Amino acid sequence: MIRKISFAIVISVFLGSLGYAQEEDYSKYAGFVDLPQLTGFKKADRSVEVYLKKPLLSLVAALNAEDPTLQQLIENLALIRVEQFEIEPDQGAKVQKTIDEVAQKLEKQKWDKLVKAVDGGEHVEIFIKSDNAKIAGLLVMALEDGEASFINIVGELDLSLLGKLGAQFDIPGLEKASAAKNDQQDQEAGHEEGD
Repeated sequence: MIRKISFAIVISVFLGSLGYAQEEDYSKYAGFVDLPQLTGFKKADRSVEVYLKKPLLSLVAALNAEDPTLQQLIENLALIRVEQFEIEPDQGAKVQKTIDEVAQKLEKQKWDKLVKAVDGGEHVEIFIKSDNAKIAGLLVMALEDGEASFINIVGELDLSLLGKLGAQFDIPGLEKASAAKNDQQDQEAGHEEGD
C-alpha cells in the first residue's frame, strides 16, 4: 500500500512539474549558454541530446536522500544539457571553429576558462561562470575521436562534486572539470604559502 501511495506521489509531482518545465526560460540564468551553432551537426546518424530541467532535477534530488551532499548539489541546479554527436572526418574543422567561436564569446562574457587541452585532433575546453561569488554555470566542449560533446550545467555548482554528478547522470568528462578546479585551488594555496 505504501509503495502504491509513494508511486502515485512521485507520478503526480513529475506530471505536475512538466507544465512548469515548459514555462521556464533558462536563458535568464547566468550559467546558460545558447548554442545555435550546433543545429547543423545534430543531424548525425548517431547523436545524443539530454535536457534535464529543474522539475526533473528536483525529483532526482528527492530520490537521493542517502547522499545529502549530492542531493543538495542537484537541488541547486536548473538545467543539465548534453549534446553529443558523431562527426565525419571532414567536419572536424567546422566543430573546431565552433568551439573557438564559443570560447571567444564566453571570454567576452566574463566566463573563466578552467581547462584548454589540445592534442592532435583532440580538443577540450571547460569554462565556468561566476555570479555573486558563486559558480552559476559550467560549459564543457570536447572534440575527441570523431565525436563532439557540449555539456552545459546551469545553476549553483560545487565543482569539487562534479565527478559525483557525472556518475549520477552518466555524463562523461565532468571529472575533468572537478580535477581542474582542484588543481587550480592547489596552485592558489601554493602561491599563498609562498607569500
